[in-house]
Amino acid sequence: MADVQLARCEIKPGKEDELREWYETLEHERFEETAATLISEGTLTESAFIQTSENGPSHLYVMMETTDADEPRTAHAEEHRIDADHHEVLAETLVGKEWEEFEPIAHLIHPER
Repeated sequence: MADVQLARCEIKPGKEDELREWYETLEHERFEETAATLISEGTLTESAFIQTSENGPSHLYVMMETTDADEPRTAHAEEHRIDADHHEVLAETLVGKEWEEFEPIAHLIHPER
């Protein structure tokens, strides 16, 4: 059974488009590298969302479905060049390195998946 995690981090003002462009790059131009990283980390799916607000900061939300949430993701960190690039983009676009994690209460999966 897969484990699922959801976390969010504040985006630096005006950096939303840079994040959108980076995730577009991960999904298309550099997908082979992205796929290699997902496989080595045991990540089944990773989805990213941006929440914008007129009254406060924007946030990046990342939902990950992994084969084992207890295995540290850092065990495979920097194994691929794209990992270092990803961390660099996040450092340039996010406020700090602290991610707020959410408690999962259900993860429903289609039985034929």
